[in-house]
Amino acid sequence: ENQFIDSQLRYERQDLGKRESDQIILQQVEDVFGEPNNAGLSKVLTSFWNSWNALSTNPESLSARNEVRSQGQSLSRTFQKLDTDFGNLQRNLREEYQAKVDDVNRMLNQMGELNRQILRQPSGDLLDHRDALINELSPMLELDVRENSNGTVTLATNGTLLISQGIVNNLSADVTWDSSTSEYTLGLKLENSQRSVNPQSGALSSLLERHNVTVKNVRDQLDGLAVNLAVRVNEIHKNGYNLDDVTDVNFFAEGITGAHDFNISTEIANNANLIASSSDAGTPGSGTLATLIADMQYGEVMEGFSANEFYSHLVSDIGKKVQESEFLKTSQEKLVMNLKNQRDAISGVSLDEEMTRLIEFEQAYQAAAKVISTVSEITDTIINMV
Repeated sequence: ENQFIDSQLRYERQDLGKRESDQIILQQVEDVFGEPNNAGLSKVLTSFWNSWNALSTNPESLSARNEVRSQGQSLSRTFQKLDTDFGNLQRNLREEYQAKVDDVNRMLNQMGELNRQILRQPSGDLLDHRDALINELSPMLELDVRENSNGTVTLATNGTLLISQGIVNNLSADVTWDSSTSEYTLGLKLENSQRSVNPQSGALSSLLERHNVTVKNVRDQLDGLAVNLAVRVNEIHKNGYNLDDVTDVNFFAEGITGAHDFNISTEIANNANLIASSSDAGTPGSGTLATLIADMQYGEVMEGFSANEFYSHLVSDIGKKVQESEFLKTSQEKLVMNLKNQRDAISGVSLDEEMTRLIEFEQAYQAAAKVISTVSEITDTIINMV
């Protein structure tokens, strides 16, 4: 029964390792968004739309144009900072992933050495050390553990052999750079054969999924929002007229590919007078075009949503994932604790039995000692009589 609980405990520790890592990483993702916050993208977007609305009511104002330019620059910095911060988060995840793979290899090598020592001369201390290492390794990745008749253990993960007798197959963190997408992808391989390993549980599984999927998807969606927003604003702005009756000027830079290069155009950055406010030539006092851009706050920009709605859904989705991860982590912690209590209770019974046997042995020893003492006294008396 104890072996069954130990096996179940290892399995649940693997899941707990993943849940704990998930919760930490998802919380970090939510922290990068920094919402609600006056410097967050949601508020900055609203301020950007409001500046166009103010220009629509005072279309000949240079200060209103300067404010539109300033809000455009603020929006650019916010998009760029989000991309930088998420890029830094992914870099940190890669570093943590490498460190954990190194830890796994360290423990695998120690277990391989223990297997070799057990083969030569098994002892209780060696077996205890081996079991402690298995427990330490469990939260990292799923483990299939088989104890052999000679006292050694065979370890595998998801069908891939890691340890057999004294032979160890170390793991290698596979970090791939795709120049076409400017993205890193994490993987896991056997160090010697380069065979792919696909952890389904444990902290390594969490780091792989959150780096390759969760944070990547967030960055992709931010890139899509940045590109669509720039294109939609430019489509309207290029057809408008500024105070000099000039048209065909982009408000945002042309050819934006994502949040990292989102920016206002060089022309607008150098001269706020080029900001268009009128839909018709020869009507510098008209704010019709500025109104069209201001109304984009409520218009479709991406996937059927306005820019603010799309971003709000993105942040909200991560918030829900954080809450779910906290619940799953707490539930898993309770499950692991219950299993540990069950194991300790069974071990406690065994300890009580051992204590009972020890007391019986001590009582028998004391009784025997009394007999020996009595015999000794009788012998001394007989000798003295002689």
